[in-house]
Amino acid sequence: MAECKFLKSGALLILSLLCLALKLSLGHSRGSSE
Repeated sequence: MAECKFLKSGALLILSLLCLALKLSLGHSRGSSE
């Protein structure tokens, strides 16, 4: 089903965005150790 595929890709997009936001907030709170 196309709807299921769309839902899966949407969930992946949201997950990756959340992960990116988490990494950014962690990096800022740590003072960017890189």
